Amino acid sequence: MFEMIMSKLSKLDIIDGCMILMEQELKDVKESLEYVYAEVEKKEERKHRAMEVRLGDERKIGESRRVEFSIK
Repeated sequence: MFEMIMSKLSKLDIIDGCMILMEQELKDVKESLEYVYAEVEKKEERKHRAMEVRLGDERKIGESRRVEFSIK
């Protein structure tokens, strides 16, 4: 009887150890996903800023052309 209880406790310890490892792995996956989402967000922000700069440059070019035409 005592041996059976010890055997079951041993199995529970093994299961508990596996659960702890799984929790840590899930935590690592969560951290990795958060990092990836942050990097994607940074990339999208840089892309958005680059588009704004290009649009701003195009507006400046258009304004300078209007000034040139108005001077002539």
